[in-house]
Amino acid sequence: MVNWLQGLGTFALFLTTLGFFLFCALFHVLAEWRATEMGKHMMTFMVVCTVILTYASVVTAFTPTPPTTAFRAGVRMIMYSALCVVVWWRVRLLAAYQIQERRERGIKERV
Repeated sequence: MVNWLQGLGTFALFLTTLGFFLFCALFHVLAEWRATEMGKHMMTFMVVCTVILTYASVVTAFTPTPPTTAFRAGVRMIMYSALCVVVWWRVRLLAAYQIQERRERGIKERV
């Protein structure tokens, strides 16, 4: 049971890290984040989270897992899974907002 929970937690960690990388890349390419203070803060926050999660992913991938309890493995799995959901939600919202904004700008420019 513990190994199964650790495996799910590790998978969620890697998926979350990938989501943070994708958000930073899309935010950099699609949004004019340098134009506002909020944009600068958002990018800084997401880059810092990306660095922390990348470190955690590398440590998890290349160091042996210490013996742990089912409770600790379960908490780890829940935390990384929750973070995964939040970051992928942000990616979806960012992409949808930027696409909608560009469509609206395109319609206004044509009129």
